[in-house]
Amino acid sequence: MFKNIITTSLLVTTILGSASLANAATQEISPELPRSSAKTLVNSISKNDVQVIAPYSSSVTYVGGRLEGTGSKNDNTKTSKFTLKNSTGTSYVGWQRSEKSGAVAHLQYDLVNATNGQTVSSLSYYGDVSSDDNNWLKLVFNNVVTTKDYYLVVKNLGGYPVNFAGNVYN
Repeated sequence: MFKNIITTSLLVTTILGSASLANAATQEISPELPRSSAKTLVNSISKNDVQVIAPYSSSVTYVGGRLEGTGSKNDNTKTSKFTLKNSTGTSYVGWQRSEKSGAVAHLQYDLVNATNGQTVSSLSYYGDVSSDDNNWLKLVFNNVVTTKDYYLVVKNLGGYPVNFAGNVYN
């Protein structure tokens, strides 16, 4: 039991502490230990660990569906406007999977200022992450100011259709 408490505490610290980074960085978190590199902050967490996020943040919007391959008029989607009220960090938790066997999902997630249309933070992830595999994709947005209105734009960067779904948490 003590080991579970320590593991849970480390996971919460990793999830919440990563939101304070000044620049985007890559980090994968499996149910074991975090590993870092340097492009976008990406975490793969288990379904059980998603429950840990809930007490510290709440979902501000949902986005999901099917995006056609890049270049199609249906290769992107945009959420409705939402306001970020907490300075605890802003993240997207969800899944993505290519419809074509042998192809891999490649989506870009842009957090956009609803007032001026400028992208505040942009993250992409190449890979299939499925809740069926007991994993979730977690992307942490940086440079986010609270009390402003935003929307999330999700764009398919790959050539084949992708199904995806997730929530933005703040």
